[in-house]
Amino acid sequence: MPLNLAFLFLFNQSLGTGDFVHRGLWIRAISIVSPDSIPRIIRVIEDLDITDVYVQMVVGGSSYYESQILPRSEYLARHSGKDFSPIDTLIEYCQRNNIRFHAWINALTVWSFYKKPDSINHIYYKKPQWFLRDTWGRSMIEYSGYEWTDLGLEGLFINPEESGVAEFLRDIVYEIMEKYRIDGIHFDFFRYPGIYWGIGDSLKTSVFTGVEAEDIRWLTLTRYPRLSLYKRWLVYNFYKLNKLREKNLYYLARTLYQAIKKKRDITVSFAVVASPTRARYQYGQNWWEWDGVYDYCITMAYTPDVLLFKDFLQFTYMYRPTAIMGIGLLWKGMESSVRYQQYLISQKGGKGFCLFDFAAIDTMFDAAALKIGNSVIADTLYKDTVTDLLTDELFKEKPPRILVDSGATMTKWNDDLDFFRFLLSLSLNPQRDLKRMNISREGLLEYIHDDVCVFEYINKKVFTGLERLLEPPSREVVYEFFPYEDGDTISAIKRAKEIKKLSKRRTIYPASMDPLSEEAFKAKKGEKKITLKRSGVYSYIVKKIKEGGRSVIVKKIELSLLPVYYSWTIKNRFIKIIEEAYGEY
Repeated sequence: MPLNLAFLFLFNQSLGTGDFVHRGLWIRAISIVSPDSIPRIIRVIEDLDITDVYVQMVVGGSSYYESQILPRSEYLARHSGKDFSPIDTLIEYCQRNNIRFHAWINALTVWSFYKKPDSINHIYYKKPQWFLRDTWGRSMIEYSGYEWTDLGLEGLFINPEESGVAEFLRDIVYEIMEKYRIDGIHFDFFRYPGIYWGIGDSLKTSVFTGVEAEDIRWLTLTRYPRLSLYKRWLVYNFYKLNKLREKNLYYLARTLYQAIKKKRDITVSFAVVASPTRARYQYGQNWWEWDGVYDYCITMAYTPDVLLFKDFLQFTYMYRPTAIMGIGLLWKGMESSVRYQQYLISQKGGKGFCLFDFAAIDTMFDAAALKIGNSVIADTLYKDTVTDLLTDELFKEKPPRILVDSGATMTKWNDDLDFFRFLLSLSLNPQRDLKRMNISREGLLEYIHDDVCVFEYINKKVFTGLERLLEPPSREVVYEFFPYEDGDTISAIKRAKEIKKLSKRRTIYPASMDPLSEEAFKAKKGEKKITLKRSGVYSYIVKKIKEGGRSVIVKKIELSLLPVYYSWTIKNRFIKIIEEAYGEY
């Protein structure tokens, strides 16, 4: 909740910034391209008594230092002189003033612009096989900028499982360590981009190409019991596949940590997502279980809501008491919130904080107003606003008892307990969430046990004998796409509404990752519709409706459509099994 200072009591609190061992500042690469920015950076460092700076040296698969491995950043080349070296200047200042300098490396994101890289030495061209594939089997390198924007991605990711990725990142780190006297290596974007990437493109992953997968892209402990039985089954299968993603990240982190420490005993840190449901479920980043891979982590607890930050802090310190709390200055007018977040860290005896980022402070905030010391909001005035009971029925679609009993013989010992623990780990405060749902741990485990038994039974049945597949329903549409040019949404919407003739045509299936799928299946035939997406506006008309349902031999199906055929067939098998066991589904 945003702070409303008119209703808050402010009191003096004698906490100086010297009480923190660590007062960090992230400095993005975009902030160091101009020599004019260096004095401003130094002023902010001094105003806030910064002890540690995290300077972005590798971003978008490019370098902001003189590298023999990576191409020079195009942005740096365009906006600064050929011989300008911002890293040298900042390191020299830090060494003179006893400030720790950490080389910030964006590890697994290697491109984030719509146009392709200029340099032929970019990893985009040198290692196209390294890019992550989605559940359709499609490589991210094939995406247009509009596609990955609509999917909510920060850019294109390489696969941590690929042979050579660990060596590539290690060599970058070694090069930086050999060139500069730095105090630490700081890894960021050390994760997967979402649930659709990095889980393979097998029969089991094809179920995530169905449109229902859109509804499980995010998950919490309290949301799982409110999903349909079919969507809970999707979650369960994703949980099993996600274990490999978790292992991949862990092993890569451990390999890099050991290599760095063997070379030189400097600090290794990771920027990690504070929300466990986003970190583990969406990104495969179960950082609180990473032992022996970092000296400390910085949890990116970006929020103006001090209660949510308090939850992030308590979760973090429960597992990693030496962690640094990342405070995001992303919203104007949150100076008091920042000071209070610092106060909460101090009250818990925390090691310190790290501010994101210099550019925000430079353009939106008064550095003096961010400094803890003068006035802090009283902790006692904040009441927990998320203790309301969730009154809707839990597990409304219960699995048939006959299938529970049949599946029990197929379920491995502790499978249900492992899934139960996974779901609990998606909550910042499991005890509070169980209370909100008015259910005990034992009661929830009983439901989970029944689910797992049925899911294991169904998995044995639906993934075999798929020589013939059911044709899914489809919609043939004509359409035009109007991208937002320079952020101008008004013009794009106007053009989409006024266009008379739609020239593009394609067939749409009930499929995930398709910007028109859900809307097209709701639209009436012949009706012109407008759909707004992150990257632009679609104007379209459904010209033909096909109900599907015919049986088709696999070898006669277009290869690119096989995943959605499998998904549709497997879903119908799932429904049939439940209907036969329970009468109706």
